[in-house]
Amino acid sequence: MAEFVPVSSKRQRLTFGRARDLVEIPDMIEVQRDSYNWFYQESREADMRTRQGLQELLQEVFPIESYDGSFALEFVRYILDDPSTEEEEARQRDLTWSRPVRATIRLVNRKTRELKEEEIFLGDFPIMTGRGTFVINGTERVVVNQLARSAGIYFTKDEMIPGQEAYSAKIIPERGAWLEFALSHGEPITVNIDNRKKIPATLLLKIFGAGSNEGVLELFNARTVEKDVSEDDVRGLLSAESVLDPDGGVILPRNRLITKDHLEALWDMGRTKVRVWDADPALALTLERDNAANADDAMVELFRKLRPNEPARIENAREYVHTLFFDPRRYNLGRVGRYKMNR
Repeated sequence: MAEFVPVSSKRQRLTFGRARDLVEIPDMIEVQRDSYNWFYQESREADMRTRQGLQELLQEVFPIESYDGSFALEFVRYILDDPSTEEEEARQRDLTWSRPVRATIRLVNRKTRELKEEEIFLGDFPIMTGRGTFVINGTERVVVNQLARSAGIYFTKDEMIPGQEAYSAKIIPERGAWLEFALSHGEPITVNIDNRKKIPATLLLKIFGAGSNEGVLELFNARTVEKDVSEDDVRGLLSAESVLDPDGGVILPRNRLITKDHLEALWDMGRTKVRVWDADPALALTLERDNAANADDAMVELFRKLRPNEPARIENAREYVHTLFFDPRRYNLGRVGRYKMNR
């Protein structure tokens, strides 16, 4: 027997089924409405909004400082005004159904400590209808959700040649340059910054605090050991000492990859033992390709690689590295990215 089943507070549906729905039908536009409310926080008082959505965006932009730092513009709050038109009126007149958004901005004179607040007009922001849509120029439109790779770190493994695997690790920030580390058989560990030139990964580690070859080796728990001067034992390893000939000439520099020529020179001297770093061959090969002795050299080398048409001075290099990785306004892992990195 047919009966009417309430669908909402204003609608009913005629059904001829014998069994009622076993599973409650979810609200299909709940995601859109929740995202809209999360972004604007309309239900909260202007001074009580949490750091999310539009509030977070404005707090990231401000404060804006003058060149000498004596003046600063600070964000105080934003206010959502009532729309000037109704939804149906905007549809009939081919208008965008929107509302004005104003922001209270504070001007701070840091020399005189004088404060001045003023409201400014940010713009007209579209309003979401009860159906999860927007009225743009009289036409009802919907925002399509897209899946995007979240911030964090991702590891991949490829077998380019049978038996030879290539590994890569991507560090994707919420905002800023992408880093892609790569390691393949017989090659040094490289890093690609925003799909530009590949550089030795140890160059970046020195900039981030390792400082020197020894600092990089300590990060990987490498230690010095004494080994026999034979091709099978030490060839391809990093020397942990400098070896001089009787005249004071350097036969084997410290932190240099030991080659066949070095071995022959050591044999001619009668050396039977040599101290080497017990490190992974890929790391040893990477340090061999890295000519930077310290963090400043690494910054200059990075600047020279990524900005080849500009003079590679240490001042320019430091400013560039700071802008690229250490300025929160230009590089930020975000909450999700930081959480995944810390795991």
